[in-house]
Amino acid sequence: MAEMARELFKDASSRSGWSATVANISTDSKEHWGFLIQKENEASRLVDVRSRKRLNRSDIEPQDEWQWIELHGVQPNDNGWLFNRKSEWIAFETATSFIIVDRKRLIRFVEENVDMTSLVTAPSEARYKVYSRNKRSDALTLVETKRLQMFAEVIWTK
Repeated sequence: MAEMARELFKDASSRSGWSATVANISTDSKEHWGFLIQKENEASRLVDVRSRKRLNRSDIEPQDEWQWIELHGVQPNDNGWLFNRKSEWIAFETATSFIIVDRKRLIRFVEENVDMTSLVTAPSEARYKVYSRNKRSDALTLVETKRLQMFAEVIWTK
């Protein structure tokens, strides 16, 4: 799923006039950015592409109404992709597009809208609350896709 999203993102960026250089596997996993995109007369951007996700592991298909936001990674010293300080844009895949948001703006949105003191134990309860998987260091939350669209830098069709 993630590899397909990366290919689709590369195609969408090209159609939008941006050239996309793919990060190596180590950079993608450690620095949380998958592409360096560049366009004439525009500043280059480091972009982390987030593929479509299921809400629960038992779900058969991914969905588009909610997006998982990683507040802390699985490893104890991994700040996760939101707070990594490397990528400038986050591209959220939907069935028909990529919603591209500024990572710093997303941080402000999360800080203003997610109840960081409300810890939940089930993915279905993670809407604007913090969910952590059993015996893991990760921390995740769900935000509505339509809220991300409201402050998107750009939306690229697939």
